Amino acid sequence: MRSKNVPIVTVVIPVRNRKVEISKCLASVLDQTFDDFEVMVVDNNSTDGTRDIVKDLARKDPKVIYTNELRRGIGNARYKGEKKARGKVILMTDSDCEVPRNWIERMSTPVLEGSVPATQGLKHAIRKNYWSEHVEQEEKHLMWSFFERYGTSKVDTANFCIDRGVLKKVGYTDRDMDHLNDTELAARIHKNGYRVALMDTSVGHHNPLTLWAVAGKSIHRGSYHSMLLKKYPDDPVFEHHSLRIFLGYSLGLATEALKMDASFLYHLVSGISWRFGLLCGIMKRPITK
Repeated sequence: MRSKNVPIVTVVIPVRNRKVEISKCLASVLDQTFDDFEVMVVDNNSTDGTRDIVKDLARKDPKVIYTNELRRGIGNARYKGEKKARGKVILMTDSDCEVPRNWIERMSTPVLEGSVPATQGLKHAIRKNYWSEHVEQEEKHLMWSFFERYGTSKVDTANFCIDRGVLKKVGYTDRDMDHLNDTELAARIHKNGYRVALMDTSVGHHNPLTLWAVAGKSIHRGSYHSMLLKKYPDDPVFEHHSLRIFLGYSLGLATEALKMDASFLYHLVSGISWRFGLLCGIMKRPITK
């Protein structure tokens, strides 16, 4: 029997040096239509005042729990939050996200009812410009196309909910993964035969706003993607055929250029950057079997 003092949902939020964003994030998380939850904020050694903001809020609101993780890396921080969580389900978001009022209710209800072991939501840009809106469009397209093809969703911990027992069984977030740890977690969830339902619930996110920010993020993701490809060569999350991925991209760009499509510049920058990162990762970490 569950204690009346134990919340049914735990929201896990890792954070490092985001004093402005974390205030807005927590304000949105605490303003919910659903009431039976706790918020586990895992500080990864912030030095900008984030710690004081969260601790002050924790003194005012018993739903907020502050904890610190000394080992650097978002994988370490998220893992600690997952292990300390008391809820039947664990709901995740990022410290630079802002969630809608029905977020906890919408994302957790299917899991609490037992209809699915996990749910995945979408993201939209908080600040709108050419770059942030195209990031939003691409991410939504990738989520829906993957779900339509495989009947299960990718995982993005900016808006993700999972049964705590299922998360324990698949082994929690990999502490050694500083980037794409949610993608790596998805591979283990799929490998264990669990389905992730894709929801239309969307959280606001601070998407990249400049060419250089898009390029940098794409290079980073491409590099880590190559590493995960070697670890999970048969998982559809990391599906990769070098000839198709390079030639298909080139043909797609040529078509956009001929049509003078508005997406051309974005796909040029993000696509080249991601593939450059992919090649760097392959050269840095030779494929072994």
